[in-house]
Amino acid sequence: MIELKNLSYLYDSFGEKEKYALLDINLKINKGEYVCIIGHTGCGKTTLLKHLSCSLKPTSGKIYINGLDVWEQKKDVLKKISREIGFVFQNPSYQLFEETVEKDIAFGPKNFGFSDDEIYKRVKKVCEIVGIGEDILKKSPFELSGGQKRRVAIAGIIATTPNILLLDEPTAGLDPAAKKRMLKIIKNYNEEFKATVVVVTHSMQDAFLFADRIVVLDGGKIFSCSSVCDTFKKVKDLQRMGLDIPDITKVFVALNEKGYFVPKEVYSVEQAFEILKNMIKRNVK
Repeated sequence: MIELKNLSYLYDSFGEKEKYALLDINLKINKGEYVCIIGHTGCGKTTLLKHLSCSLKPTSGKIYINGLDVWEQKKDVLKKISREIGFVFQNPSYQLFEETVEKDIAFGPKNFGFSDDEIYKRVKKVCEIVGIGEDILKKSPFELSGGQKRRVAIAGIIATTPNILLLDEPTAGLDPAAKKRMLKIIKNYNEEFKATVVVVTHSMQDAFLFADRIVVLDGGKIFSCSSVCDTFKKVKDLQRMGLDIPDITKVFVALNEKGYFVPKEVYSVEQAFEILKNMIKRNVK
């Protein structure tokens, strides 16, 4: 579905020493995968996401979508490729501009030339998917809470059913309940439409919940690209990069270091509870 080959992106240097936001990135993302990109602030996460969305041209290297070299195609082909991609910004207000929530969600399908009947069906469908009630459809999107704005922004993007969904920090600033609901919405879209999903996040906990693979960026380079379990085995490296390791993981790593033989690859309280429960059962026997 997506392949980056030796991709680099150079900031304007203004005569100073060259500074790369991304350097020699090689990455393959398969159809239907749920991939999280994590890394410290300024490591190139959003810049990488913009390249995946075809909104930013690399300084060097190649981007392939469905086998097509994106920046070697004619404008009409690039436009067709772009229509397969949905990009949800970190700040949802940047994507909301219509008078009402309903018009905002309908904008994409209308722009794609769908009939009024099809637009109505799509608006209704995505409202069900993201949990938007009819009571707010006639409201201005700017009257909504932060969590509601994010849901409207996502609804407006998935109303055109993109095959690739890109999201930049979709849970930033949300309370725990809203965060959990947002992650579930994204995962449901991934599963129902077999869509490729790429999420930029600073939260290792968010990445653990649903990701098939985690890409760790460090200084504009890929430090690792592996499964959740393999990523979390690199706890010391992740902490060195200033990444937010789940507290429960820190506890189990510390227990191991003190001589208690417990698994180190523990990422959630639920997982820890099951491990401890089984240990107690074995000791009782």
